[in-house]
Amino acid sequence: TKEGYSGNKPRLLSAAEVGAKINELQQYVADLHRAGVDWVIPYINNKAVIGDHLNRTGFFEFFDHWERFAEFGFGPRPAEDMALAQTIYPFRRMNYGNKQHHFYPLRLYQMCGNNPTWRRYLLAVTANIARCGYDGTFVDEMDLRDYCPHDQAKFRAYLAQKYTDAERRRRFGRADVESLGMGYPGDGALWYDTQAFWSWTNADLLRAIRDEGRKRNPNFFVIPN
Repeated sequence: TKEGYSGNKPRLLSAAEVGAKINELQQYVADLHRAGVDWVIPYINNKAVIGDHLNRTGFFEFFDHWERFAEFGFGPRPAEDMALAQTIYPFRRMNYGNKQHHFYPLRLYQMCGNNPTWRRYLLAVTANIARCGYDGTFVDEMDLRDYCPHDQAKFRAYLAQKYTDAERRRRFGRADVESLGMGYPGDGALWYDTQAFWSWTNADLLRAIRDEGRKRNPNFFVIPN
């Protein structure tokens, strides 16, 4: 709804309200387990953010008050603004929305799971999910397509581990991984490996989320979409 989580009138909770909500959720999950429900899992989105980075509303109001929530595992506010964690996939633009969108006049942002600032946020959220007693989490929109500097660096490390110098020379015409960037349609083997990398890095993020949850619950699991 327009008043709800993904609506156009978000309200930043106080730390006390967040603590009370966690206590409420712990009781809720425990009650479901006692009633015989084996698995209770919430939803998270690995890349979508709703807000306005210019007016500092929605998610960005939370970011500007990040340290208010340090007790929930968020720690000091990152030096890099979260707006810089957006994907820069070619031709993708920020969705400014229109009056038909439930988040209007806020904007929809797409974040990169390889950006360390965004990933840090996702893992803090996951830790709180496990803290509430959930058995795992559903992770939506696992379809990373990005060419940001973090992806480019991780892609080169991926190629360095996947292929020997001789294999890279035969496959790409050169062995030096520092001279290799992510490919585009029509780039042959480089485009194939770029898509394989995106799949690999999606799995890497899911493992990180799972492992964060397992710090509290050894059986914590993730279900991707």
